[in-house]
Amino acid sequence: MSIFSAFRNIFIVIVVLFTLVSFSVYKMNVLEKSYRQALSQQMELKGLGEKLVQGSDYLTDEIRRYVQFGEQAHYDNFWAEVRVTRSRDQAVERLKKLKVLPGELAYIEKAKKHSDNLIETEEKAMEAVERKAFDEARGLVFGEHYDKQKSLIMGNILKFQEIVNTRAQSLTNHFHDKMSFFMMLTNLLLLVSGALVLFLVYSIGIRRLLNPLKSLTHTMQELVRGNLEVPVQVSAKRDEISDISQALQVFKENLIEKDIAEHELAQVNKSRNLILESVGEGIYGLDLDGKVTFINLMAEKLMGYSLEELKDKPVHLLIHHSKPDGTHYPIDDCPVCHSYRDGEICNVRDEVFWRKEGSSLPVEYTSTPIYENDKLAGAVVVFKDISERKRVDEVMQQIVVGTAAVMGDEFLKSIVKHLATILRVKYAFIGELVGDKQSNIKTLAVWANGELVENFEYSLNDTPCENVLENKACYIPNKVQSFFPKDQLLVEMEVESYLGVPLHDSGKKCRGLLVVMNDMEILESLDPEAIVQVFANRIEAELERHQAEVELEKHLGNLERLVSERTASLERSNQSLSDFAFIASHDLQEPLRKVCIFGDMLKELNKDLGGKSRDCIDRMQSSTVRMQSYIDDLLMFSRLTVEDSQFVKIDCNKIIKEILLDLEAKINESRGTIHVDKLPDIEADPFQIRQLFQNLISNALKYRQEDVDPIVNISSQLNDDGNMDIQIEDNGIGFDEKYKDRIFQLFQRLHGKSAYEGTGIGLSICKRIVDHHHGAITVKSSPGEGAIFRVILPTKQVQISADREF
Repeated sequence: MSIFSAFRNIFIVIVVLFTLVSFSVYKMNVLEKSYRQALSQQMELKGLGEKLVQGSDYLTDEIRRYVQFGEQAHYDNFWAEVRVTRSRDQAVERLKKLKVLPGELAYIEKAKKHSDNLIETEEKAMEAVERKAFDEARGLVFGEHYDKQKSLIMGNILKFQEIVNTRAQSLTNHFHDKMSFFMMLTNLLLLVSGALVLFLVYSIGIRRLLNPLKSLTHTMQELVRGNLEVPVQVSAKRDEISDISQALQVFKENLIEKDIAEHELAQVNKSRNLILESVGEGIYGLDLDGKVTFINLMAEKLMGYSLEELKDKPVHLLIHHSKPDGTHYPIDDCPVCHSYRDGEICNVRDEVFWRKEGSSLPVEYTSTPIYENDKLAGAVVVFKDISERKRVDEVMQQIVVGTAAVMGDEFLKSIVKHLATILRVKYAFIGELVGDKQSNIKTLAVWANGELVENFEYSLNDTPCENVLENKACYIPNKVQSFFPKDQLLVEMEVESYLGVPLHDSGKKCRGLLVVMNDMEILESLDPEAIVQVFANRIEAELERHQAEVELEKHLGNLERLVSERTASLERSNQSLSDFAFIASHDLQEPLRKVCIFGDMLKELNKDLGGKSRDCIDRMQSSTVRMQSYIDDLLMFSRLTVEDSQFVKIDCNKIIKEILLDLEAKINESRGTIHVDKLPDIEADPFQIRQLFQNLISNALKYRQEDVDPIVNISSQLNDDGNMDIQIEDNGIGFDEKYKDRIFQLFQRLHGKSAYEGTGIGLSICKRIVDHHHGAITVKSSPGEGAIFRVILPTKQVQISADREF
């Protein structure tokens, strides 16, 4: 065989070999791309499964919180998830778009079906909450049936995730097998190609094959060692060496991308650790045994323990073994324990941890469970020192206790004393604006050098108090004299720090100020601004109360004078009414009696009078009798106003019995029937109560229906407020209720006087009697259905003496 033929044959073989190498590299790239796509889909499937779990857990959390606390927000969150967010439905729809195998999708559809059934149970629980059947609601969402349905949901989702994870693992194994095969094939082809190159012409072999392969081999070795800086020599010619170089370049770029990703991950972890170490709160992590797996610097500083000292023993026995009072703290009662054992999130606002040296540290902490692959893996505890907050609370309590029992000037003195003592300042005072231009301050209480001193007045010009009265607090922690060099009082008192807040009236207008001063900086740890502002608000309230008290005394004096004047006026009015009643009863009735007598005399002396003349005389006498009835009723009505009543204990049954005897003729004439239940005793005016019942019973007999015998039922009951509720019910003609207010007015009649006799004053007298007894009278009626008069009277009257103080 000629050299050319051999070279040609070898060259052809080499070309084939390098073609296979290129194909192998290509296949590796295709495999890697397919693997990433498939793995991405598997991760999405896994994420959708987790989304289903989270959606179901979210609904469970919201319904249980709603059942436990009844807050509308949890109800709204539940239905927002079911009807708006629809995370479960969206996850199922996405799974269908990804063309998940029917057998795998069946698990999700089963979980969805159980979830829908669970929502029906949760709807029943909501209905139970609306009915306030809380036990039923809790039984629905915390019961065995609910948990069983929940486990069916989670079981199907977990089965689906297990299949997805198994497929992902299988895909990974298949990828590694294929990649191993093609890597081995590539190396084998390169090795054979290198051997064949040795048989080529030296110039071709050395110039075209040997040196490039040597360079490529060196590059690959460096890449394997991790030297990503080594350059890849890519030939400009389009041959197999060039293809290999390009493939190697791709491999190098992939390695560089991987190294960058790992570096970025390391930077993220470093930043996270820096954040954990820099926060102002203590943080430590726990495993399922309650042992510390991580602790930041702030936690070490606050507790005095290092990670090495904590990791071998349950942390509860070291820092949480006792309650604030020193009694034993069982681990089963510890909220932190519930987090890493039961997965509960716990927030505790006031508790203590115990330092290494044995002292207690007041803390506020949150314990949150940690999950890994949907399994509880431990908990993380974040806590902060609340010693300063508790000290401030104690200070505030001391001030409140010290000033709670005093008022007025003594209160103001107590305030400045306690403020100065607690804040450890030399001076404290309360001042009020005075003067026409309100340019001066007059103190109301002053504390200086450990004692109360006399009040004084000073000008606001060029003082820090001038700034305070611009309706803003003024706090200068040090060197206050340099800011107000013209204020000689600051120099004389050697004041270094100043804190003043304005005092307002009810209209939010500045009326004065509260000031504390010291010869050194005021302690910042006690938050003096907050403390002074709180008690400035209390002082404002006290000043308003005092001002209201002064105004009240002034108004009471005016009221006493007005009451005296009105009482005298009423006495004069009552006397006038008494005089009128006397005149009406004597002077007015006497002429009427004479008219009646002269009418009788006219008829006696003129027996031959015609029928028309006698009718005129009869009408005149009838009108006179009615006028006398009007006058008698008016006299009785006026006595209810002008005469003093003597309230005594009376027997209502006895009074009604006497009334029925008086009305016996009228009852017999009308064929009426009166039913009376037993009535309780009450305190009242006997005469007026007699008149009340007599008027109501007489009306019931008077306004009867034709051809219907009247029936009157009188009953009573005691109300819860101690009042007697009396009902007088009849079967008479009744009336339209739109007139129920009119019938209690003077001279108001619903029927003509020819149909029913009377003056129209009877019910007015009844209402005046009831009002006089501090009661009420109402009526319920309809035409042809009779009427029910309801009278409410106190069983005991409140006696008000003439000299009662108001």
